[in-house]
Amino acid sequence: MRKQFGVAVIPAPALPAVDVQQLGFRFGQQRSAATYIGRMLEALRAREIACGRAGSLAGEQPVTHVDRLFRFQVEVRSVCGTCGQRCVRFEADWCWRVVVDDTAAVDVTVGELFLRSCAVEARGEVCRSEICAGALQEHRVQRQMVSPPNVMLLHVDRGVGAEGNMLSL
Repeated sequence: MRKQFGVAVIPAPALPAVDVQQLGFRFGQQRSAATYIGRMLEALRAREIACGRAGSLAGEQPVTHVDRLFRFQVEVRSVCGTCGQRCVRFEADWCWRVVVDDTAAVDVTVGELFLRSCAVEARGEVCRSEICAGALQEHRVQRQMVSPPNVMLLHVDRGVGAEGNMLSL
């Protein structure tokens, strides 16, 4: 007979199941897999918080097991093309999105797609400077991951090719 060393394993109660219809999906509708996974992770996170399985510091957002596995922080830097105002903000996300265009569809690696997604891009954003006064202006924007997740979810957006078909990799 083996002697136990005083370690008791107490199973935690299981989290209740997540209803697919609560995620906003109905049968017979086609949706993005990235949207489904994002909503599923949000639902699981909410369940963990509701069941008291989240830790937090005073006044901070609760941190769950889902956050520890999948969530990451992104630094977004932007410069207004009109007034030159610079802005830095931080966003939390579950899934990093990369885009495959027509020219890159044949010989491209995931690493190259990731680096392209971190490059400076031009897009319209609201500028809150005194000069632009909240108007939509052209900005140069760059995204950078500042805290990588333990499990990286990557959404490869294949877009639509010249013939109207999804690009194949």
